[in-house]
Amino acid sequence: MPESPPPSLVVFREIAQRSFDEYERDVCRLTHAHAFIGMLHYNHVIATLGVAKFRLVNRALAILRVAIPLWMLVLLTLAIGG
Repeated sequence: MPESPPPSLVVFREIAQRSFDEYERDVCRLTHAHAFIGMLHYNHVIATLGVAKFRLVNRALAILRVAIPLWMLVLLTLAIGG
């Protein structure tokens, strides 16, 4: 799991925790360099989470490729032996 990102004005959760006035004040104080670094960090975290998600999706699909034929075999056995 990726490390927790530092507080950032790019992350929706961080934005929602501020009032509009606090958010506006913090955005106005932000330098271009800090905004850019925040965006880079956010993109890296999202990419890391995406890779982990699709690794799990691929694992689930591989398990389904085995489970579905087995389930069909069980249903066929129940239908015939019924």
